[in-house]
Amino acid sequence: MIIDDLKSFINRAEKNRKYAQNSAIGARVALGYFEKELNEDEKESIEKFMANFDAIYANVIRKNQDKLSPGSLLVYKRRVSGLLKDYDSYASDPSKFVAWSQTRKINIKKKSKLEKANSAPTDKNNIEQDSNNSSEKEGVTKSEVPLRPGVKAVIWVPDELTPNDVEKIKLYIEYLGQLAKKS
Repeated sequence: MIIDDLKSFINRAEKNRKYAQNSAIGARVALGYFEKELNEDEKESIEKFMANFDAIYANVIRKNQDKLSPGSLLVYKRRVSGLLKDYDSYASDPSKFVAWSQTRKINIKKKSKLEKANSAPTDKNNIEQDSNNSSEKEGVTKSEVPLRPGVKAVIWVPDELTPNDVEKIKLYIEYLGQLAKKS
């Protein structure tokens, strides 16, 4: 069963320091939500699981939207998606697993309350857009949002956004809001 193989892979990756302990725990929790939504074919085949990933994720959202925030659901999606990619890349070949160098996140010092108080407020009219950047693809707009002195958010979006694109961006913004509340 593929779920058992994925759990074993997480354990091996954690033991061999490819996944940090917290990352392994997060992957196990996220996988648990997805496991409940798999049909028999998906439980037996990593290829079917990966091919039907978006439909499975839609079921996870539908069944857990009252219990979990959109940000949490998005995090779980990213964790399981990353796990499937890692499994596909490293599980079958021991030499690839040994050579696997997992990138680590670097924690950045959080600002003190005084530093936050001195930060400039965001003005939605202060968004800079540049759709004529010749070094990038046509049909994409770069938007820069000044957050506070010396800090800005940059987003590249297609000129023709679909409602589905907007919904994904909203979920990501909500996720960022959840992160900001924890700071």
